[in-house]
Amino acid sequence: MESFKAFIAKMNEKGVPLPLVRSDGKASLTASFAWISFNWAILSQIGKVTNIIGEVDTSAANYLFFGCLAAHLGRRMMGDGKKIEIDSKKEE
Repeated sequence: MESFKAFIAKMNEKGVPLPLVRSDGKASLTASFAWISFNWAILSQIGKVTNIIGEVDTSAANYLFFGCLAAHLGRRMMGDGKKIEIDSKKEE
């Protein structure tokens, strides 16, 4: 993950921005994946109902969305093996 972050930082320095969805004021890769997969699932549902784009496997689109959403929501949970803390906004 650190090498990926270094690659993104290097590309940003060269002027190639990476558009990401912001969650709590910070860019979030998992939130971006959840947003993209949600829209893909909605488009597959619309395509299935209207039959414009032909045969659509809606279950695969839904599984992708649920997996990305679980990754986004699960990244906020941290544990040391004894207790689980949920990361939340800190009031300053």
